[in-house]
Amino acid sequence: MAPQGDDRRVDAMAAWIERADGTILRGRAETVSPRGARVFLPGPHAFRPEEPVVLRVCFSPERPTVAASAVVRWVRQLAGAVDCGLDWDLSTVELQICPPQPPA
Repeated sequence: MAPQGDDRRVDAMAAWIERADGTILRGRAETVSPRGARVFLPGPHAFRPEEPVVLRVCFSPERPTVAASAVVRWVRQLAGAVDCGLDWDLSTVELQICPPQPPA
């Protein structure tokens, strides 16, 4: 659930991380913000600090996914899983969070 008062964050959603070698890891984005995302991946995975990746997020099953370049900032190994933080690579993409528009 999004923190109260922060309408820029969304509930957990499907996410995919693609590494430079083409490996695609599927997990779920716990949070997505203008700065980056926190992603949970089942199974063990070894990321390098500052590793460039492509992060793809599905905000809604009825909508296309959104992909952008990102950089791995931190990784926490869990029992049989990985929790990681990624920052958007803003040199390659500009992200904007737009407030909902009132009905016309």
